[in-house]
Amino acid sequence: MQALTRYRISSAIVVVIAVAVPRIGAADPESTPAPHGAPAPAPQRDDHMERARFSTKRLVVEILGGAAVGSLAGYITYRSTCDGRGDCFGSALTGAAVNFAVTPLATWGIGRWMSGQGSLTWTYIGASASFAAFSAPAPANESPGDAIARIDTEFAIASFLLPITSAVLYELSSHMAFTRWRTATQSGNLALSLAPRRDRGGLDGAMCRLALRF
Repeated sequence: MQALTRYRISSAIVVVIAVAVPRIGAADPESTPAPHGAPAPAPQRDDHMERARFSTKRLVVEILGGAAVGSLAGYITYRSTCDGRGDCFGSALTGAAVNFAVTPLATWGIGRWMSGQGSLTWTYIGASASFAAFSAPAPANESPGDAIARIDTEFAIASFLLPITSAVLYELSSHMAFTRWRTATQSGNLALSLAPRRDRGGLDGAMCRLALRF
């Protein structure tokens, strides 16, 4: 009887060990490393950075909003400093300076409000590109009246280009920030870089580089 009891106990121990060993040796599925060559898990989506890519809709709003705010600020400055009894040339220059100062800032603010990630510095660099309208050389025999007419025309062209060039550079810098984020998180194959070009006289322009890896 005792031998039979010992046999039953030994058999029960063997069964328990046989059932427990596979459970102990089984790997935890959560701690099991991914097979070699398996694709890495997709990074967490960031909707805020996804909206930073180049947006035509945002570009149009930036151009219209920047032009409206900058022109209004320049006009108010002009009207508040011109008494109407002189030629108001200084008032006009002051209003133009305010316009050139406020328009890029308004463009940047509108872009940030619409989830852009552009740089304020690049927005002002874009604004400075509108000064290219004043780069045309004057004729050697130009009269004072013709000079004033030419300056008026150049100023009108520069004022027209100001919100456009500001918004374009803002959107390019925003897309560059999006590209850097995407490359860092997803190892993307598209890279956009934008760098200023300088000469002895100062800022000479900008260089845009687009790289594609495949």
